[in-house]
Amino acid sequence: MTPTPATPQPLPPVTVAADRWLAEHEADLRLLAAGAADLAAFKPRLAARGLYEQRTEGAWMLRVKLPGGVLPTQEARLLAELARTYAGGGLHLTTRQAIQLHGVKLADTPALLRRLDAAGLTSRGGGGNAVRGVTACPYAGVCPHEAFDVTPFAAAISAYLLAQPGSFTLPRKLKYAFSGCRRDCAFAAATDLGYVAVVKDGQPGFELWGGGGMGARPRPADPLCDFIPAADAIRAAEAIRRIFDRHGDRANRARARLRFAVEAMGAAAFQATFASELAACRADPSIPAADCPATPQAAPPPAPDTPPRLSPDPASGLRVAREKAAATVSVKLFIPLGLLPADDLTLLAELADRFSTECGLRATQDQNLLLRRVRLADLPALASELRKLATDGTTTRALDAITVCTGAGICRLGSCQSRTAALAVAEALETAGADLGGRILRISGCPNACGQHHLGEIGLSGCRVSGAGASVSGYQIWTGARLGAGPGFRFASELRKVSEGELPAALVALVTGGGEES
Repeated sequence: MTPTPATPQPLPPVTVAADRWLAEHEADLRLLAAGAADLAAFKPRLAARGLYEQRTEGAWMLRVKLPGGVLPTQEARLLAELARTYAGGGLHLTTRQAIQLHGVKLADTPALLRRLDAAGLTSRGGGGNAVRGVTACPYAGVCPHEAFDVTPFAAAISAYLLAQPGSFTLPRKLKYAFSGCRRDCAFAAATDLGYVAVVKDGQPGFELWGGGGMGARPRPADPLCDFIPAADAIRAAEAIRRIFDRHGDRANRARARLRFAVEAMGAAAFQATFASELAACRADPSIPAADCPATPQAAPPPAPDTPPRLSPDPASGLRVAREKAAATVSVKLFIPLGLLPADDLTLLAELADRFSTECGLRATQDQNLLLRRVRLADLPALASELRKLATDGTTTRALDAITVCTGAGICRLGSCQSRTAALAVAEALETAGADLGGRILRISGCPNACGQHHLGEIGLSGCRVSGAGASVSGYQIWTGARLGAGPGFRFASELRKVSEGELPAALVALVTGGGEES
């Protein structure tokens, strides 16, 4: 018997003056179409609206923000329809819980953006020098180890910052993340401002981490504050935005991220500056207090050193994670390379309405989807329906453990075909009978960290490799990341470089113990 679906909960409404920025976008396109403006001059404005030019001439990527990775079924159906209409019928799941439409025509974007806005979705701040999407642990609300559900805080901060004009005129991008426990599934310890839910003296609140980030010069976040009341969550976000706005380097783009400002002022000065700015935000009546969760009745079990454990359900074969409620599980759907046909998303929305009391999906940081709060008794019926998808998200294979950026085939910054590399490595691992052993291989097609290679127990970043008098495309291999919001956190370290042709064999050797690992 399937559960009675709850009423679908839409995403928080966009509180920014949508008509104004959408009208500005349409005016910009008219100027471009008339030849009265140069596209290069408008690219920063388009990026702040979530639009990036792709490698193919005339093709654009649109990034839609999903605060906390929450994707209710109504919004999922709309995104599938928009992908069919404007993007060739496909969607791409990102490592920061967003959804991208590829191959969009710039002339179609006014209509596309207005349809998103009418549904409470937005791409504004999906790129550019802006506050980006606010991420959260994809198991928030169901994880047995969390202090409390952080999902509402990700939504509230996203809505607040979206309404602030200053969120779109920053020195560079600014990122926020929420984890429900110190296992840190949202990577708070590698983010500009990371929140980790804690309970202190019976009061819900957050431990804060600040000044972290990846990219060409990664920096772990510093412990910023051991506790703020949950009511101060929005105020802390605004305090960091103000600090970055004031102290970020606007002259040197290579050093414009918050982490460089923190390095320049020093950790102690950063903490003092934050404390002062937070006090000012508490006194500012225009910044609301966040709604506090109910205090847990008892302390949750300590967080393990690994993410929520997936195990195959014997009746259905689906890979599931146990939830707080003993009778429900989260079903993980593996989306190869993060690529999902629109028709599959439509069917997944129907299945979420039938089998999940949430009536929605959750995007994960490894480019997959969770169908949560599914009753154990319904798993065989759900498995039967999932096998109707074009995407095989239930059969175990090497590609399931690989997270990858779009690469040079789409991204203008990419130096390597990272998707091709992922497929080659997966094939080599399966041919050799090698197993990543629960590790996630994270691949970026360039030194930028869209594939989050710094967080991989094994990571790859695209580079040039010199040898025999020539320079060829290749990969820097990284190993040894340790995750979790605590003193043991560390980014992966550089191991060695290999050419694209050498990569599959090098990874097999590394995984099977035939290669050096730090």
